[in-house]
Amino acid sequence: FSADELQGLLGQWNQLQDSLQSAMSQTESMWTINPAATDTASDLASGTANDSGSSYLQHLAAMSEYAFAYTDALTTALKNYQAAEAAGHQSATNVQTNLSN
Repeated sequence: FSADELQGLLGQWNQLQDSLQSAMSQTESMWTINPAATDTASDLASGTANDSGSSYLQHLAAMSEYAFAYTDALTTALKNYQAAEAAGHQSATNVQTNLSN
């Protein structure tokens, strides 16, 4: 990867992380469902729906955590890449200066 490619990839992962956060904020209605009536079937249906919504929220949270860790790793990789490029450029400049003298 080049520095520009890493920067683009980092942007994509940041967008994914934003999308996951947005989805998480919209899931409350999926795990706070009240039974339509006081019968067993209504209790079962709402309980199952709440369990499903809760599982979806947990999935989004896990994906968000992964995306955060990955963007952190990409940021570190980009900084290391840029530092290595700068050091290599400085070394080449020093060699060129020494050869000119």
